[in-house]
Amino acid sequence: MKIGFYRDIRKFQGGHLKVWDYFNHCLKHPGFRPKIAFSEDSDWSLNNPWFTIREKIAHADVKLTECSVLFVAGSDWSFFLKNPSFEKKIIINLIQGFSHTVPSDEKFQYLTRKAIRICVSDELKHEVLRTQRVNGPLFTIPNGINATEIVVEKQKEQGERVLIVGYKEPIMAAALYEILSGENISSVELLVDDSLPRKVFLQKIANSSIVVFLPFSLEGFFLPALEAMLFDTLVICPDCTGNRSFCLSRYNCLFPDYSIDSIMASIKEACFLSPQQRSVMISNANRTSRSSFDNEKKLFNNILDNLNSIWNDEYV
Repeated sequence: MKIGFYRDIRKFQGGHLKVWDYFNHCLKHPGFRPKIAFSEDSDWSLNNPWFTIREKIAHADVKLTECSVLFVAGSDWSFFLKNPSFEKKIIINLIQGFSHTVPSDEKFQYLTRKAIRICVSDELKHEVLRTQRVNGPLFTIPNGINATEIVVEKQKEQGERVLIVGYKEPIMAAALYEILSGENISSVELLVDDSLPRKVFLQKIANSSIVVFLPFSLEGFFLPALEAMLFDTLVICPDCTGNRSFCLSRYNCLFPDYSIDSIMASIKEACFLSPQQRSVMISNANRTSRSSFDNEKKLFNNILDNLNSIWNDEYV
């Protein structure tokens, strides 16, 4: 069964990475053949997850009209709905953010269109259901990280090295940086540039002993925190709602309230952890991150295996 994808990639984003992952889940499923089309303006640098297989896909005669299933994420709806024939397709709709629940957002209008919807967190699923506009079944599949695609060598450095990832909240990030610069910490780095190549971004995380993330205050999921758990780096990530399923305070990370005082308290707590406490927390984080991708694949394959019955409301 052919399943069609579409992407408009102007720069690297976590949302593109997750569509890439779902594309590969379909590629490895014996019953599905994924096809993908790109906008004319799509970036074809390493920022595009499909870069490594461009020769296999970008120059092919992609006829998404031949696909009986469409995988729709974000604003892909506006592309697919230009062709009336797509109205008759089975739709799988990946919902990654709370913007889908905001009436003024373009994506809100599409909730009334029939689709098999996948939310990336239970908190997001709850809010989507609250709109009372959802047409079709709704599943939760927490995002996973494909550890096999991340190859970063950690540089050995002495002392505490704190990285503040604050490109989503640069004002708070600058305030934290100023406070930490006056503390007895070997190295403090402020990162507010969201245009870094992904490999450089991940390298900075891997080279840090503590990474402090400042996501938006409300996120459907927060992928960088889960990525960081792959490394020997202690993760501090405040509550942004969509990270509650995997950010388990004092088990695999520190999970403060979203305020400067709470985040600073967590940074100080991290600095005073014993080597054993830190090692246990990082080991738990590694397990959390490394098991996430198999779980995502398993849950999605269950949908693919039962696609027709789910679409026809016959799945129990």
